[in-house]
Amino acid sequence: MFLEHSAVINNDKTKAELFYQKFLGLNKILTFNISPELAQNFWSTDGSKAIETLIFGKNNFFIEVAIIPEYKSNFKAVSHIGFRVKDIDKIINRAKKFNIKFIDNVENVNNRFVYFKDFSGNLFEIKKYKFQHKYSRLHKILRWLKKIIIQR
Repeated sequence: MFLEHSAVINNDKTKAELFYQKFLGLNKILTFNISPELAQNFWSTDGSKAIETLIFGKNNFFIEVAIIPEYKSNFKAVSHIGFRVKDIDKIINRAKKFNIKFIDNVENVNNRFVYFKDFSGNLFEIKKYKFQHKYSRLHKILRWLKKIIIQR
């Protein structure tokens, strides 16, 4: 099992595009409308209108962003969404460029974490590992073995 996507609510389409495309660097893949009935089930709307939804993604990760202008960030369906990056300082500098303030910067022996909120109040955790994760090494070995097997 693997995480295919996550879904969040944003109250402003332009700001959602700025955050997810420009800041996070995800590609906008699709725009569609969720029916009033599904919107009521997914997002607890009053069921009177369809909800415009944007899909952003990159490297087998997708995020559904429902645009609900009346959304207030005091309701949280998702605690946070986490990404792992190679260069966390690059992300911090990009945040400054887009006027996105980071909430916290936590560093311990193995990891460094930075927390941001998008323009609708959804929380993002960006982390950088200071060590090579044991599964990363295993993945490299498996890719190497696959190449050898294919060549035979």
